[in-house]
Amino acid sequence: PKLVTKPLPAPPPPPRRVIIERMPPLPPKPQSIIVERWLPYKQQKRRVIYQKAAPVQPAPAQKNLIIQWEGTQARVVKEFRNLGIIKADPNTYVQQYGT
Repeated sequence: PKLVTKPLPAPPPPPRRVIIERMPPLPPKPQSIIVERWLPYKQQKRRVIYQKAAPVQPAPAQKNLIIQWEGTQARVVKEFRNLGIIKADPNTYVQQYGT
């Protein structure tokens, strides 16, 4: 007799054990206790309502405006008067009329 040792794969693990716990139903909740008092109201924070402004209407396109002025119709009248020559002191002239 000959003894042959052969490595075999390990046997698969047994299926996992599932534990299901069933709890008894919860007892009914007690009734709410209502305490009624007249208390002053707290200062309420003012609510801010944001409202979008209407969209801005685009201004109409400006039309080009050309203003053309005509030359003035001037009539120049030259008039010379000979008032003569008067002798004057330059210092007195400066004092009277400035420089």
